[in-house]
Amino acid sequence: MVQTFKISYYLIPILVILGSYFYYSFQKLKKVETKRLQLLYAEILLEKEVMQHFKKESKKTDDLNNSIEQKLLKIKVSIFNIDFSLSEIFN
Repeated sequence: MVQTFKISYYLIPILVILGSYFYYSFQKLKKVETKRLQLLYAEILLEKEVMQHFKKESKKTDDLNNSIEQKLLKIKVSIFNIDFSLSEIFN
């Protein structure tokens, strides 16, 4: 009986101290991880904005590329017509 009293006399304060230490360290870790998650969320939002910007630019580039291809096709057809006309005139 005396021995269990001595063990509980030392064990209870140690458990209280360890419990409070783990509680406060958990709260501190929770704050740090919350800030980290907020930073990651902000970074993800920024990357989404950049992705939308590049999608718009990609569409503009594709439209410009198609426009240039159409103009080149018109020039090729015009050159072919001129060549055919000149061959008809000189033959």
